[in-house]
Amino acid sequence: MTNTPTPLRSASVVLGTTVLGGLIAVQSRINGAFGLQTGDSYLTALFNFASGLLILCAFALPAPRVRRGIATVASRIRSRELPSWMLIGGPLGAFFSFNQAALTPLVGVASFTVGVVCGLVIGGLLVDRGGLGPAGRMGLTRRRLLGAVLVLIGAVLASLPELRPGSASLLLVVPLLVGAGSALQSALNGRIAVAGSSIAAASFFNFLTGTLLLAVAAGASVLIRGVPAQWPESPLLYSAGVIGVVVIAGIALLVRFGGVLLVGMSNVAGQLIGSVLVDALVPLGAGPSAPLLAGTAVTLVAVIVAALPRRRGSGPDRPRRRPRRT
Repeated sequence: MTNTPTPLRSASVVLGTTVLGGLIAVQSRINGAFGLQTGDSYLTALFNFASGLLILCAFALPAPRVRRGIATVASRIRSRELPSWMLIGGPLGAFFSFNQAALTPLVGVASFTVGVVCGLVIGGLLVDRGGLGPAGRMGLTRRRLLGAVLVLIGAVLASLPELRPGSASLLLVVPLLVGAGSALQSALNGRIAVAGSSIAAASFFNFLTGTLLLAVAAGASVLIRGVPAQWPESPLLYSAGVIGVVVIAGIALLVRFGGVLLVGMSNVAGQLIGSVLVDALVPLGAGPSAPLLAGTAVTLVAVIVAALPRRRGSGPDRPRRRPRRT
């Protein structure tokens, strides 16, 4: 059965996910500063996941409902009522952080971002079409497809000044997979939240599995490069884990109502808006560029187009009635 969000629900999903995307932009700036001071992106990512896990253990696990949710998910996995592969949401998030650190110096931030956005949009379309998300099967209406195309255009516009022509190689296949993995991560975390009747339980499994994977990567980095000699002194640079908990929990909730594609597009819009605001308020260079502003505007239009309800009786998902003969 195809699920069609109501206009009010779509508007709420867009607004909420856009705010979460803005928080991701703030988190990226914090992670960047943290990584620059430690000189180890793997330890930075591990610290974010591990601190998020500790926050959940300290503030969420004491709640009986959360513990019941975790126990329910674990029980359903053991009984194979819930496939164990649905717990890969955390490793997919770790996969994003790992490749962000490894590939950005090679292909550039802009090329990496465009690749991720393309993968996120394509993955969102496929995940919604296949009904892997908690919202069920979402029809590929003309407006959703048009919105997806506009998001891709907006991402290219925003990153135009930094795109590297020579980076069009096999290295860009990985960012596509990273973006598609992010779309699948949102869907699976939403499914886990429904299975356990607890968003905090889904967040717990996300941070637990992601932390385990990043611990291996960071451990290998420490063995090769040693422990960083310098750690950040500002308390604000240790807040990325808190932001991560809010973002993961929020997306797990909103994807149940808006579908993976709409949530992903709104997330991209929020990240672009957040980037503009962060660059304007705490500039590291010349501040927001004209292409970034143009790309942000196009992306906002794309999200609005995709969120608009289709007219009753129209669109590819509903056959038109034949006129009656008189």
